[in-house]
Amino acid sequence: MIQKRYKIAIETDADGFLARLRLQTVLNEVAASATYREASGVYLHALFDQVPKKYAEIVLDLFRELVPRAVVTGMSQTIFANEHAERSLEMNFCFFRRSRVTLLTYQGCPNQCGSAGSTMGEQLAAIPDVRAVAMYCAGITTNLSTFLESLSDGRADVPIFGAVAGMFETSAGDAMKVSGNIFDLACSSDAPMEQYVVGDRVWSGGVVMAVFSGSELYARADYILNWKPLGKELTIT
Repeated sequence: MIQKRYKIAIETDADGFLARLRLQTVLNEVAASATYREASGVYLHALFDQVPKKYAEIVLDLFRELVPRAVVTGMSQTIFANEHAERSLEMNFCFFRRSRVTLLTYQGCPNQCGSAGSTMGEQLAAIPDVRAVAMYCAGITTNLSTFLESLSDGRADVPIFGAVAGMFETSAGDAMKVSGNIFDLACSSDAPMEQYVVGDRVWSGGVVMAVFSGSELYARADYILNWKPLGKELTIT
């Protein structure tokens, strides 16, 4: 696998999207490369830093037009994004020699997280030689853990990783009662952030998954749970 990363500033004004030519230049360079043309699978993950949803839709259209072989996922960067000085688009390309990438999507916030996870799990099971899954979500509730449990049931050997662009709290007594967006604390009061994920469309609510598969593909996932002591234990009196 070969990885390439590009980052460009995204300027906008009242007349529209000013970074189009710069983005087209980068994408044409990728499309003309032997790495792109000869890859068995191409994966593009895009990170939108303070980029409004309407411009993310323009970017997705350019991806489809200029690098149509790429399986695309993406998301808005929400937490601490308002601390950055400029809007930007980061593109991370992965070019596979023998492996494949498949896009799965779920539009909207799953009302029944368990059954929705099971449904996507069935779609996942239909793909041979699955080795890893990248999952990105927006506009969902804190019941995401139920969705993940159903999705991963019987797939302990398949690592699932990813991130959340936006999440809403649910009532402890009523899972269908949705309250405030947890990530609103990351937004400046004068420039509210739009939270979305990108797949075959740009969605304010939904789940997108890139499924990595191949008989020769190996995926390693490391994670740490629980607390670890950092120093000597002291008793405070």
